[in-house]
Amino acid sequence: MNTKHNEKWTRSLSAGVLVTALLLAAGCKSVPADKTGSALPEPVNEVKDQEIASLEETVSPEEAAAASLAAEERKKQELAKRAEKNREVSLPEGGTLELIWIEPGTYTMGSFASWILSQSPQIDLKPIVPHDVTLEKEYWLGKYEVTQGQYEAIMGKNPSHFKGSDLPVDSVSWFDAREFCKKLTAFEKEAGRLPEGYEYSLPTEAQWEYGCRAGISEKFLLLRDDKDSKEEEDKEVLFGGGFWSDLNSGNKSHPVGQLRPNVWGLYDMSGNVWEWCLDMYNPKESVKSSFRAYRGGSWFSSLMNCRCVSRRSNSPGYQNIDLGFRVALVPVE
Repeated sequence: MNTKHNEKWTRSLSAGVLVTALLLAAGCKSVPADKTGSALPEPVNEVKDQEIASLEETVSPEEAAAASLAAEERKKQELAKRAEKNREVSLPEGGTLELIWIEPGTYTMGSFASWILSQSPQIDLKPIVPHDVTLEKEYWLGKYEVTQGQYEAIMGKNPSHFKGSDLPVDSVSWFDAREFCKKLTAFEKEAGRLPEGYEYSLPTEAQWEYGCRAGISEKFLLLRDDKDSKEEEDKEVLFGGGFWSDLNSGNKSHPVGQLRPNVWGLYDMSGNVWEWCLDMYNPKESVKSSFRAYRGGSWFSSLMNCRCVSRRSNSPGYQNIDLGFRVALVPVE
């Protein structure tokens, strides 16, 4: 059934509710005011001001520039080391599928802001309560969303509404995505290229969000057009790199990999098409116990729904013109 998601609830939110949630999540403190509501002048702290001035004087512009260059060099070396572990899968008919290595680690999954927003009776949202997650084994995520060309090479068909070999496959169910992963696993095993103890699968929500965040902790910053801004990496934790949304997509999907990737080199983690995950959406609810989660937003989504923490669900047989998937190479459970 090719219908659009009803996900425009964010536009009905009052600015006050949204701003309050973001400020609370970011730990912002209130501003002192008099009885008229006007902000009072901030008290002068001469000792603190002198300490700050003294600290600033201890670091010269040359030293600051050298430290910045050293940090950039360390970052380049780290990314180069990571790139050595990336994989490329040869598909039938000469196609390839690229995988980005994801190192084990611990991060805080979920969003305090989404949890605060979910307390409003106006919002039908089931965010993940923020908690620490440890991924103990390395795994790989698709560098791009699975394209129609890749899907057809493995499955022998293309169910997509929008047509194009380099467009993300859409209109696939959770069952379809799982079958693709099973066939890819069998294909690679027969070719002798499948790592021992691993299989191709849909990522869990924890694996997907960890890859989307790319090692960056959650911060709430306004989106700016300055690509050279030092805040760029902080903003990527919200949106997983460049993304196609309802603001720039022209109401259609786009070829994968056209916009900037996130810090770990993963493209289109936010926007373009929603991506199925392996997990049940909320296994504690008996009514929707079979529903499966999908993440990341799509070309039809608002900015709020393109964040790394955004999640939706439906029955595993559900199909939609803005719903696809990303493959993962993960340890066999």
